[in-house]
Amino acid sequence: MKRIGYTWNDEYRKQFFESPKVQAHLAEFIERAKQPKSPETREKMSRAKLGKAKSAEHKARLSESHKFRQSLRRDIETLHPDLPEHTIWTMVREEMSNVNSD
Repeated sequence: MKRIGYTWNDEYRKQFFESPKVQAHLAEFIERAKQPKSPETREKMSRAKLGKAKSAEHKARLSESHKFRQSLRRDIETLHPDLPEHTIWTMVREEMSNVNSD
């Protein structure tokens, strides 16, 4: 069967995503995705996830991430026992984003 359309090789993909039209569309999409979701939408998203099994690899990654996040929280709490809980979690998120960007 004859193939119709573009072949998505690395060169074409790079050219496509550098297009100003695509960049504008992606920026608009990201802004819409950041907006708060309605309770109905949240419920639909929740129902869509229910009952889907996670692989052993996925469960291991979740566990590792949770343990790391909790150890960061304990470390920050030890260094700054007077900080409120929400500030501690903000610091944990910042530290995790620094670790992920390295």
